[in-house]
Amino acid sequence: IDAGTILGLQEIGQGAPGGVDTRELGEFNPQNDAIVAVNPFSEVIPTVRVNGITTVITAPLGNQISGQAALIDLFGWTAREMAVLPRAGMVMTYPRVGGGGGGGGGGGGFGPQQTPEQQRERVNREAKALRDFLTEARAYAEVKARATGADAPPVNLQMDAMVPVMRGASPAIFDVETADQIRGVLALADSFHLRVILRGATYGWQLADTLAARHIPV
Repeated sequence: IDAGTILGLQEIGQGAPGGVDTRELGEFNPQNDAIVAVNPFSEVIPTVRVNGITTVITAPLGNQISGQAALIDLFGWTAREMAVLPRAGMVMTYPRVGGGGGGGGGGGGFGPQQTPEQQRERVNREAKALRDFLTEARAYAEVKARATGADAPPVNLQMDAMVPVMRGASPAIFDVETADQIRGVLALADSFHLRVILRGATYGWQLADTLAARHIPV
């Protein structure tokens, strides 16, 4: 089992955009379902399978909220046939100093070099944008739970996709590396009662006792 892949979403290198379906425009794309984009006839899939990987999480990348990950078996004629859990969790990235908020763990981009102060300002700005989005999603979920019929709010695809996450029915899979990112995610989990899973977490050992006590999967 490989819990962090883009299998079925990228066929060849970045030089041919027609073969890449890992990222949508904008920073908040919870409505982006990886399972819809999986190509079951990808040449990469049998290559991975013959090397012993039979089941993977495949997920979009590169935004603060990238979209829905899918748990798939690497055998089947259609994406739906391959799906074990078509919606296994919502992939998010917590911003970090030293790189942009998106990019699978907040890796650096190709923009101009930022000073430490500029990096801290960017992290604060992106963290606030993420918190504001979650606040809006929570409000939408609460209204939707109470309202029926003509009182129901207009359908918002972004917010609709967030409802299971805000209700705790679906986990939020956070791509993180640093201890500061992990602390930020835990604060979000407390504020919004999120079920979180940490992915990457290179420096998770620095908070191992906290993560163990809180039963946070890594």
